[in-house]
This record gives sequence, structure tokens and C-alpha cells, in this order.
Amino acid sequence: MIIKSHRLTMVPISLEFEESFVKILTDVSVMKYDFNGPLSDEEARELFRFWLDKKIPGEIGVKAILNADSEFVGYCGVLPSTVEDCVEHELDYRILPKFAGKGYAEEAASAYVQHMKKETTIHDLISMIKPYQSTDIGAAQRIGMRFDKEICIEGRRNHLYRVHLLNT
Repeated sequence: MIIKSHRLTMVPISLEFEESFVKILTDVSVMKYDFNGPLSDEEARELFRFWLDKKIPGEIGVKAILNADSEFVGYCGVLPSTVEDCVEHELDYRILPKFAGKGYAEEAASAYVQHMKKETTIHDLISMIKPYQSTDIGAAQRIGMRFDKEICIEGRRNHLYRVHLLNT
């Protein structure tokens, strides 16, 4: 399934994107807020292959983000995540540094959320954001996420933001 926004197209990942994913997952400036930090080259390749090989039903999964020139900008997707012994669906996205500051992350995340509202039976999406990441908090709020609660993972505080996809 392809997801489009005003300036971006999100396509299913394939082997042609492996080097781009490795570049983004190993970049210190991109991954500095990630729970595990930047990955090694080997870890990045393993994660990419896991995402590529994992056949998750429905619209859960990772997509490559391409700009109007078909350049790889980053990735956006929904992955299962266990939070306080409950399986949630986490919206995750990363943008290459050379495309940062152009609003691509928020545009991709917003398009993904809007797509999920129309095409899924999943009730909620979450994002875990460090309390000091004001830019990410603002983006989460603009795509419809609201603060849900503070959680602690391995002694580190995170804020959990949530958007309801289904009107229940």
C-alpha cells in the first residue's frame, strides 16, 4: 500500500532501500533521542532485514519516505511496542539530516495517521517522546496526538502521546 501526502510518497520497503536505512539508523544526529541511540552498521542491517522480512498484517510496518524527486528522505511506520505489559502500536519516523527542518517528518506522520484512520481497525497509535523534546511534542500534538501519561523505561522518563483512530 502506498501513502501519499502533498509533497511525499511512502512506499513499502524493499532491498533497494537498505543502504539508506543503514545510513539513517547509524546517524548520531538522527538517533540521539532514540531509546537505544544510534545503531552499529550490523545492528542497522539486522533491524532493516527484520522489518523487511516481517510480514505484519494490515497497515502495520515501515515505509520508505520519498520526496517529489523520488529521493529517500527517511522512514515512517507503525510497529508493535510493549508498554507496561500491554502491546501498543507505535508511530515511528526518522528523517535524514539533509532533509531536516522542511516539515517532512510531520507531513509523513500526519499522512500515515490519516491513512490509518480510514484503513485500519487499530484503535490507537502512540509515540514515546522524551519530556525535553519540545519540537517532537509539538509535531505530535499537531498530528492529533495528546499527552496520555508519563512512563519509565529502564529508569528513563518518557511521555506517552496517543491518538485515537476509531470513533468508539
